[in-house]
Amino acid sequence: MEKRGISPLVATVLLIGFAIVLGALVWVFFSGTVLDYQDKTSAQCSATDAAETTITVSSCTIELGNPIKVNITAANIAQSTIDGFRVRMITANQGNSMLHVDTFDPGDSRTFSLKQSSSLTETVKEVEVAPFLIEGSNKVVVCDQNTQKVTCK
Repeated sequence: MEKRGISPLVATVLLIGFAIVLGALVWVFFSGTVLDYQDKTSAQCSATDAAETTITVSSCTIELGNPIKVNITAANIAQSTIDGFRVRMITANQGNSMLHVDTFDPGDSRTFSLKQSSSLTETVKEVEVAPFLIEGSNKVVVCDQNTQKVTCK
C-alpha cells in the first residue's frame, strides 16, 4: 500500500495562510503595547518646563470619510517654543495616543489634523492634548501637567 501526503501546492498555501494569521496575531498583541511603552518611557517635565509649555485647545472637529480626520486647533500661550503635542484620542471604550511633532513658537495658533482608521466602530468623542519638548538625543519630555481636554464635534 502506497502512502500519500498532501500536494506541494496545498502545503504551500497552508504555510502562507498560517504565516499571515500568525503575523496578524502578533501585530494585534503588540500594537497596544508599543503605545503603552511610549507613554511610560516619556519623561515627565519639570516645574520649569511646565511653566514654559502652557497651551490652549480651542476646538476639535471630526470629518467623516476614509480615513476619519480629527482637526484640533491649539495655541502656544507660553514664552517658549513647544516641540509638539501628544494627543490622546478617546472613544467611548478606548483611547489611542499619538505624537504630533510640529514646532509651535510663542503665540502660534494653528489647526492640525490626525487620521483615525475608519475601520473602528466608534469615533473620537474627545481629545486630550499635552505639550512636549524634545531634549538631548531625541528624548521626549511630555508635560502632562498642562494637558487640555476638549470634546469633539
